[in-house]
Amino acid sequence: MFLIEEIEKKAFSPQIMTNFPSSFFISYLVRFVSMVVIAVSIVFNHSLPSAIADDTTDIRIGVTAPLTGDYGSAGQEIQRGIELAKERLRGEQIGVKVTFEDVCRPAPAVSAVKKMIESDRIEALIGNYCVMALNALRPIIEKQGLLTVQNASAPNEFVEEPSHVFTTWPSIEQEVERMVEVVGEEGLKSFGLVFVESPWGIGYSDSFRRAIETKRYKPSLDISQASGEHDFRPVVTKLKSSKIKAALVAHTGEMMVSFLKQARTMNIPGSTFFVPSANDDQ
Repeated sequence: MFLIEEIEKKAFSPQIMTNFPSSFFISYLVRFVSMVVIAVSIVFNHSLPSAIADDTTDIRIGVTAPLTGDYGSAGQEIQRGIELAKERLRGEQIGVKVTFEDVCRPAPAVSAVKKMIESDRIEALIGNYCVMALNALRPIIEKQGLLTVQNASAPNEFVEEPSHVFTTWPSIEQEVERMVEVVGEEGLKSFGLVFVESPWGIGYSDSFRRAIETKRYKPSLDISQASGEHDFRPVVTKLKSSKIKAALVAHTGEMMVSFLKQARTMNIPGSTFFVPSANDDQ
């Protein structure tokens, strides 16, 4: 119980996080991963000083993150953070063996985690990014009692149960609540919602809708875009014709970059707000 409480204390408190550089998230992930690995080492009775000397006593962790494709930039940041954590732990004489799996979609993620459990004998899953993967992995996580760290926002229900899942981000609901407050404070009460068709994007859309209704704002538009579809011109055209005051966008990675470039080229009016976990240096 002590270890669980300590991990929970290290999770981000609910806040809006915008315009932070990637180095901020990598630095945080280094600290978070280091703490989780030490917790795993205690739980599994690893001899920390000797772990570095013998590969057989290394702490074994798995990572499921998109290292390529539309969301590859986010997965690469996770990879860099974990590699830096490994070096930090090595300096503390703690050996860590990491298995990376370049996955995002549910079926490949399930196959990858089963392989890592059976063949690589991982003791924790650190660095999951895609919510659609986490949703599919939840039964395995619960059955195996696998300590799991989610490195992107997720719905409350995904991280409340099973109790083995922790996150380095506020929940989608917490992010949305704060975003709507900030946008409302700016006097922008006419919204267009633009989101990716995935559990992550739909979670934002549903939370935005509830938050806006609570504030008695009325969204003018609610536009979804299929994952992997980079032509946002029809979306931007709808936003322009609606004369909204603000566009709230739940996209990330290359899709976020595509939207932003096309919105600038087409001179989208009003203000555009991206969800905090869409942070990307591009």
